[in-house]
Amino acid sequence: IDYTRPAELCIGCGACTQVCPTGAIHFDDKDGIRRTVITGTVVCEQPLLTCSECGAPTQTPSHRDFVRKRLPDHMATLLDRELCPSCARLRADRPVQDLKLSALNKKYETIEDL
Repeated sequence: IDYTRPAELCIGCGACTQVCPTGAIHFDDKDGIRRTVITGTVVCEQPLLTCSECGAPTQTPSHRDFVRKRLPDHMATLLDRELCPSCARLRADRPVQDLKLSALNKKYETIEDL
């Protein structure tokens, strides 16, 4: 087995870097490119998508597509906004919670009503 060549199905998700027992695999995200490095050799280069709010690198298109295929339609559309985790938290785009909070606000007019 040639460990210096990544699998043809690599999506640039980073799972291999997390489970490598020797730490020989890592990513180098630079200049809009994710480079997979195994034992010091760049074995794969993939473009990185950028956050639509702040411009920070987020993920590879292959990784986004992999995730999108596994999500229900209503959740997959959220990926089209292409937000990094920080901007997503700042925007607090959580439609389900927003609906619950608005329903709660209608039910209880003041804090004393709780």
